[in-house]
Amino acid sequence: AAAAAPPPPLPAGCTSVKEVPQGLELALECYCSASARQTRVKAVSARSIGMEVKAKDSEANKPLCEYLGETLAGDGCAKLRCEVVRGERAPVKVILLVEISRD
Repeated sequence: AAAAAPPPPLPAGCTSVKEVPQGLELALECYCSASARQTRVKAVSARSIGMEVKAKDSEANKPLCEYLGETLAGDGCAKLRCEVVRGERAPVKVILLVEISRD
């Protein structure tokens, strides 16, 4: 099977998504609510990605990482590890996504 084409470069000045040696870092602004209908992306700008997370503030990281891992893995052929690298208890977070396997 042919290898996938590399992704296009990010636009100049974009800091919401950064390629780092370990994978991708996402700069997020999270709005948490236990009454939200679902976890979802609300907005994307050059500086951050706005997320609505269906969870209490203190419990947002797990559902946030699950959502990102499942959504960004695509058709299920890749497995992603997601970890909060900055902002563990804050609404502004930096998330690291690392591909750990490909089926």
